[in-house]
Amino acid sequence: MNLVFLNYTLLIGLAAALIPLIIHLLYRKKFKTINFPSLKFLKFSHKIQMRKIKLEQYLLLILRILIIILLVGAFAGPIIYNLPASFFKSHSQTALVVVLDTSGSMGLKIFGKTIFDDSLSFLKNYVSNFSERDQITILNSDRNPRVIFNGRKNELENSFEEFNHNDNSANLN
Repeated sequence: MNLVFLNYTLLIGLAAALIPLIIHLLYRKKFKTINFPSLKFLKFSHKIQMRKIKLEQYLLLILRILIIILLVGAFAGPIIYNLPASFFKSHSQTALVVVLDTSGSMGLKIFGKTIFDDSLSFLKNYVSNFSERDQITILNSDRNPRVIFNGRKNELENSFEEFNHNDNSANLN
């Protein structure tokens, strides 16, 4: 399981989570205590009330800090990938439709490997996260698109060698 942020530079905004803490520390009031004999009996109930007020203040401070952290995290765009299948106890059957670019440009070799081979390895890795009962359909992108695979995950693993690119241009309209 990997966690990646699309805009990781926005995580600098986590420093903003310190703002409520700084404000809290700067504006803590220091009161002078003046003892009045007639207020001696109220002192005990006042302590209990002050504990409740302080607890509420600390909980509110923690809540403000968490809100800022969650907002910054949301704006940074978190993505979790490569989750094990056991992470989801059970899920309903999923249907996946993939349009595989089989145009001639996919034959371009980069570092000794074609772009088509890279796309197939990405597809293999992506499909590995699906369960055996999920339905997978793969279409090619020729001038006349057609279904080049329709079946379950275990059937697809045997069919990857049959996929190839050609010199035709793609039609995605």
